[in-house]
Amino acid sequence: MNEYSYNHSDPDQSSPLGWTLLQIAHGVNTVQGVETGMINLARNTDLLHTFAQHNNMTLAGRANYTLWYSDPGIARIHMVVVEVDSDKLAEQAKTRAIAYMLMVQKSRWQACDMLAVVYGLVHDENSRTFTFLRLDTTRKIQRTTERWEFFSSTRNFAITSILWNIFGEARMYEDSSVDPDYKDSLRDPNSEGSSTCTGGDEEDLTLSDC
Repeated sequence: MNEYSYNHSDPDQSSPLGWTLLQIAHGVNTVQGVETGMINLARNTDLLHTFAQHNNMTLAGRANYTLWYSDPGIARIHMVVVEVDSDKLAEQAKTRAIAYMLMVQKSRWQACDMLAVVYGLVHDENSRTFTFLRLDTTRKIQRTTERWEFFSSTRNFAITSILWNIFGEARMYEDSSVDPDYKDSLRDPNSEGSSTCTGGDEEDLTLSDC
């Protein structure tokens, strides 16, 4: 892996989606420079999280790609990408993506990362659609779907622009500091979304292939 934590020579990353993500990640890192930190793209990322407030229920899954920032040891995932399986419905992929996003957000809350807006992307190669998901700090989901058109530069520019903005936002989070003693005063401490900020990463998501 090179300094951007991805490899252009990897055949598994030469798909149209993988190529697009790599080019945008490289472009954002190049334009904004190394002084403001780096964003990284990982493929086939194993996700694991235990919800202590739900009888230690553990959820696990694998995202096709994840966009993350910070050092691998304390990495914070900013976006999860799920590709629609050819033998399954697109709605199933969207459900998986939202579940992964909730896992990411919960882990980031427990690590006192209160700027825990998480993005998702569901790509359907058959219909050439890109469904973008945004999970805000109130757990509200927003979605928009764009269709890739081979001869429509306007529509395709909309897709790449959304990706560029998401990747660029991750660079801003890379610069933000997290106070380990920060208390989230906006949520009820007895609610599911609450977090006791210990600064520990023991329940952070596991990153593989970074």
